[in-house]
Amino acid sequence: MSTSRRNFLRYAVAGAGVSATTVFPDLIREALAIPANNATGTLADIGHVVILMQENRSFDHYFGALAGVRGFDDPRAIDLPNGRPVWYQPDAAGGYVLPFHFDAKNTSALSVGLDHSWKGAQATWQGWDAWVKQKSAQTMGYFNRGDLPFYYALADAFTICDAYHCSIFGATDPNRLYSLSGTNQGWFGAMGGLYNISAGGIYNADPANDNLSAAVTGSAPNWQTYAEVLQANGVSWKVYQEWDNYGDNYLAYFKNFRVNADGSRLSASSPLAQNGRVMAPGSSAANAAGTKGDLLVRAFADDVQNNRLPQVSWISAPTEYCEHPSHSPNAGESITARLLAALVANPAVWSKTVFLLMYDENDGFFDHVPSDMAPLNTGMGKTTLADIGAYESYQGIPVGLGPRVPMLVISPWSKGGRVCSQLFDHTSKLRFLEEWLVQGLGKDRASITCSQISPWRRTVCGDLTSAFDFKHPNSDWPTSAPKTAAYAPVSGKPSPVPPAVQTLPRQEEVAADGPRYACPLPYMLQVQASNNGNKQLAVSFSNLGQVGAAFIVYSSLRSDGPWYYTVEAGKSIDNEMWNWSGSSYALSVHGANGFLRQFAGTVAQAAGGARPELQCMYSVASNGIWLTLSNVGGQQACRFTINDNAYGVAQASYTVAAGQTLAIDYALADSFGWYDFTVTCDADALWSRRVAGHVETGAASRVDPMIGTNKSRIVFDTSTPYAMKGAPLNFNYAAPNGKLDPKNWIGLYAAGRTPGNGSSALWSYAPDASGSVAFSTGTLAVGDYAAWYLYQDGYQALGGPVAVSVTQLAASTASVKQGTPMLVNYALPASKVSSTNWIGIWKAGVTPGSGSYLTWQYATAASGSVSIDTSKLAPGSYSAWCLYANGYTLMAGPANFTVT
Repeated sequence: MSTSRRNFLRYAVAGAGVSATTVFPDLIREALAIPANNATGTLADIGHVVILMQENRSFDHYFGALAGVRGFDDPRAIDLPNGRPVWYQPDAAGGYVLPFHFDAKNTSALSVGLDHSWKGAQATWQGWDAWVKQKSAQTMGYFNRGDLPFYYALADAFTICDAYHCSIFGATDPNRLYSLSGTNQGWFGAMGGLYNISAGGIYNADPANDNLSAAVTGSAPNWQTYAEVLQANGVSWKVYQEWDNYGDNYLAYFKNFRVNADGSRLSASSPLAQNGRVMAPGSSAANAAGTKGDLLVRAFADDVQNNRLPQVSWISAPTEYCEHPSHSPNAGESITARLLAALVANPAVWSKTVFLLMYDENDGFFDHVPSDMAPLNTGMGKTTLADIGAYESYQGIPVGLGPRVPMLVISPWSKGGRVCSQLFDHTSKLRFLEEWLVQGLGKDRASITCSQISPWRRTVCGDLTSAFDFKHPNSDWPTSAPKTAAYAPVSGKPSPVPPAVQTLPRQEEVAADGPRYACPLPYMLQVQASNNGNKQLAVSFSNLGQVGAAFIVYSSLRSDGPWYYTVEAGKSIDNEMWNWSGSSYALSVHGANGFLRQFAGTVAQAAGGARPELQCMYSVASNGIWLTLSNVGGQQACRFTINDNAYGVAQASYTVAAGQTLAIDYALADSFGWYDFTVTCDADALWSRRVAGHVETGAASRVDPMIGTNKSRIVFDTSTPYAMKGAPLNFNYAAPNGKLDPKNWIGLYAAGRTPGNGSSALWSYAPDASGSVAFSTGTLAVGDYAAWYLYQDGYQALGGPVAVSVTQLAASTASVKQGTPMLVNYALPASKVSSTNWIGIWKAGVTPGSGSYLTWQYATAASGSVSIDTSKLAPGSYSAWCLYANGYTLMAGPANFTVT
């Protein structure tokens, strides 16, 4: 059954009996008001972990517009192979699609579902530029606070993870296998005959419907789940589900949850059956149609109220409430709210409960952050690990991670609207259970370890503990939450499509009291590079942090790549040699939480010249960094210039003598430990180093204050989409973060030509942070043109194409006697020809649309003349305008004349 906003009010109040405009914020305020169990200030204070995994939404699709997260205003998002920012996803026609708001009121946006199969060839996705071509333009659709008010309110009140990825770039099935067992053991397809599907097409939980044929049973996954680990170690657990569970209890597909050792149907007395297969009391096929999940919530609430909630719970929502397209996100908000209300109703239970809400995979929805991968060979990168794990490769393709998906950590120890930016995937939940059972409950680590998690995932993906504050859980938190909106009924609406005029999305602005709080992270990353003078760049990756780190390396000068590097805590990869066949080099290294290092320069080093280099070191005690300018090995002095790309530090220049170094200390308290500097040198016009990221001190901080300023949005547009020959074409521009350069330029190209593919018709430097450029059209032929904003004297596109047209319109004479016909001559690009184009006459000083025309004639050809009857025009001054297709889009004018 398809759902839409017409159901929102029903979802919002289902089982609650209160107004939809008050239930959600009141619930959140009540949850925030209950103090955390803080008996020990450790993981031991946790009594229960509840896991709700919903369906098929990417992070940007849901939360790209949320204030403070690494979303649409990410100041260090990657560039695509064509040089454009990642937001400009190319389409098959040579254009692009930008992220656009899914209009849930006037379109069928709530029901859009896309291809979400296994990614296939890694080559398809290596540039992260295949989203539209592989998934359709609707991949770029997103929701915002107005569409998801309760989820945004939860994010404002608790902790959101903005670096949580699904485990593989693929469908529900393998991702849920990872979530329950730490692996998919090479399983990438659907469950086939293991599903229970009713005659009406409903995926259901009824064990009586299990297909126990030898062939189906033999095909079932047959490795240990973490539920079995819990059972073996005396940890209570349970699955909450109704008959309609959308098939999302994947424990039911494992062999041990279907049959006894002898192959007979699993005994009803088996703990695996009692905890993992039982349906909520009263739930059956007979009452499944149209279920609101009330029986599931009632069973959960009953256990909470009677202090029977197990230590670990998994929840499988009914079809209409699981958020899988075509089912409404608002339905998911409803069941989440009702489950949380059940917990809050027993403060003693809520005070020691962790509620984790996440999504199994991204469906086919775009997310701008590329997935880290295990390097399978030296051609893909390098790792300090001796073994990445048997299932990190599938037919020679790296398996994971997949794209980012939402994760909300809702608990008394994660209040405050914080953001946790440590890298996680679905196996992180199992790692969290491990740490809780060992550190909190005193279990033996060997006996509770999930043996299926690969060494690579254990290295790069965290255990979720950084998302909590057990020491100071009851400090101040926001006291208000936005109210939910009431949605108008919607049905039978068209599919959402990108707008005719695309603009980059805006992210919510920084709050008046400053950026969101950020969880302390266990990272301390270093990447250094040096030119060895032999057409090689030596790059070293160091990990001084407490956990493993993953890096992705890109080069705008090479067609291969990207490359993936994994460095265990306390280890390094030293002097990795990069060879260059051309005259220059360029590398960008991306790491966790906005870490970025960029290296560019000329390969050859002039004999007897300077040898510029830069080192960036952390000063943790002072929450700052040291930039060391080096001319070691140089024989001439050189002058370095340091530019701050983001946080308002004044530009500074320093001369460093041959053979010397100079260390500059930057305190970063004003930017909460965030930095973004570009360093250049007069010894090499191409030499530059960019260092950006955050200094981790072990204490809570703030998210990047650049996020929400929307300064990283590229501005490139025109105030003159049509210009009469001889009049100026005006273009406005603003350089994005890290791309300010005096050799940035704007090129105007005839239709059909692109930068690097044919000469520009006109060009001009655009050297400032923002400004405008005007082109004279006197030498241009009538026709269509496209303008591009380009980087550093090259063809890397920062913005564009912006379409413009040059037209002509002129009166045949400057003055005509009343009653004498007057010709108005015109010429238009072929693309703008219409049988309903028209030329109208207005009084001088009056523009079309602001006053009535006096007379008019159609102008149906690409060029020609129209005759204007002046007999009805009183003596005076007039203007002719040419307009498009019976409308008021101005293509040419004014052509001025006088009637005497």
